[in-house]
Amino acid sequence: GVSWWKVFDWSDEGNGSDMREVPKSWTFPKKVVVKVLWDLWWLGNKEVRIRPYRHLLKSCIQKTETKAYCQAKKVINILTGIMTDKNLLEGEICTLSITEHDEIFTAAYRVMFEEFTHHINYFKCRRKEEVSYITVYGFIMKAKAPPIPPHQLDEQLDE
Repeated sequence: GVSWWKVFDWSDEGNGSDMREVPKSWTFPKKVVVKVLWDLWWLGNKEVRIRPYRHLLKSCIQKTETKAYCQAKKVINILTGIMTDKNLLEGEICTLSITEHDEIFTAAYRVMFEEFTHHINYFKCRRKEEVSYITVYGFIMKAKAPPIPPHQLDEQLDE
């Protein structure tokens, strides 16, 4: 792992018998815009020292947070699928510079936004960067997006 990643003690005794990738009080973020989710998914949260969310184990996601996690994962999978389908990505996302990471997100987000919000013009929408991932998930479900191709399902949570 990366040196700034931390593991947190969830044991009642504080003896390190139940170590996890997130603090015990942590909850999966719900009210974040798609770009913030994208950054958390691929880069993690350095402030709290949580590894990239794509590496979180199922045991870190509380049952009440599962729905938000699944919605977030769907949005991320669609974005990465767009990157693959549109040949926006050469190599692995995790190897990109911050500038490349931001540029590829912006390009894929535009495609996703236009694909799933047919009634909204991307360039005329003044607040497109302020849309939460849960709202985007709602757009996706309304548009009855095609199922995620099997090659995009490789980031499943460990069972």
